[in-house]
Amino acid sequence: MNAQRRKRIAVLSFEVGAGELQTAEKLGAKDDLGLVLSNILVDKIVKAGKVDVVERSAIDKVLKEQNLSNSDRFDNTMAAKIGKIAGVDAILIGSVTQLAGSKKETTGSTIWKLARPTVRGREIGGERTMTEISIVMEARLIDVNTAVVLTSAEGSGKSSKAQIDTRVAAQNDQVGNPLLDDATLQAITALSTELNASPVLTATVDVARVAYNADVADVSDKTLILALGTKGGVRVGDVVQISRPGRVVKSKAGVVLKTIYEPLGTARVTEADDKSATVIFTGDKPVKVNDIARFTP
Repeated sequence: MNAQRRKRIAVLSFEVGAGELQTAEKLGAKDDLGLVLSNILVDKIVKAGKVDVVERSAIDKVLKEQNLSNSDRFDNTMAAKIGKIAGVDAILIGSVTQLAGSKKETTGSTIWKLARPTVRGREIGGERTMTEISIVMEARLIDVNTAVVLTSAEGSGKSSKAQIDTRVAAQNDQVGNPLLDDATLQAITALSTELNASPVLTATVDVARVAYNADVADVSDKTLILALGTKGGVRVGDVVQISRPGRVVKSKAGVVLKTIYEPLGTARVTEADDKSATVIFTGDKPVKVNDIARFTP
């Protein structure tokens, strides 16, 4: 039986080149810029509600198993491989193609790192600065089966205003750069708007599903590992029935006619690779190794 569902995608950390990364640090970026950008983009896509996005933990698990990291640069083929292992239809990879900052100060030498005009409600005085920050980024959606680029998008942002460079007494205070935040948000918003409007991204997936049975290979509280993976038809999001084999009905000749199963509850698949799947069990009865998980389309 064919069924339709929303496309399932994964979003990798954005690629930030050495030059752009150095500029970001000078502009006051404190965290992993590539990861921050991907997290903001995921939030925008999820809120649009047109596709399903897998959890970051699922991608991190695949990267760890493949001995990769979120900061590694991926070509289309490698990205498609990661997405396929994660059980998604497409994977989104992005990069910062331009990041620049310029500053003109009324007095003194150039000071790259900006600070907010108030710290804990107190205005701290300082030099007056005119700053402009611009950022350009792009993203492409890759089919995990063919490594073909399905669609791409670009976003840019610019923020410019007068700013007070504050002097903070406490040396360990970490104050961010609101201009970089503003420019970044503009770019991500433009990027996500273009992606969310793409019929390629939002198209439903027509899939022919078949029933499958899988043995429970491991039990850890409510987390179960099934001895069947994506090669056997398992998909992230599947809801399976967990049951225990019981009485066996045989004919007079000793031929097994039927096995009576005791229902235990349901479980949802949260992760799946080629050979196994992780499910979260919902039910009060204890599950044991060798119990059965059944999926019916």
